[in-house]
Amino acid sequence: MKNENSKEQFFHPTSTCLVNVKPNQSSTPRPIFAYGTLMNEKVYNTVVKSDNKLVTKCATLKNFHRYTVEGKSYPGIISKEGSTVEGCVIFPQSTDHVKLLDYFEGN
Repeated sequence: MKNENSKEQFFHPTSTCLVNVKPNQSSTPRPIFAYGTLMNEKVYNTVVKSDNKLVTKCATLKNFHRYTVEGKSYPGIISKEGSTVEGCVIFPQSTDHVKLLDYFEGN
């Protein structure tokens, strides 16, 4: 059984990585680690159907490696001890934005 106060690390293999989110907190949008196309404000705003300023903070994801996905225009990440991936943490403005981002990423 999981402790509701525990934090987990989730990731998606394309251009975002969800970091240190508490499970079952649906009222507060979860922060998202971006390391690819979603770091571009125009792309992000197109996905979430908004023209608001993108709120981000520079971040590094430890023990992961960014790679080129063969035949695709977006990167991927894999677990790799000692490697780091530079990116940014995005703070979505609503849970609807998170749902649109999940759809964009294929979840």
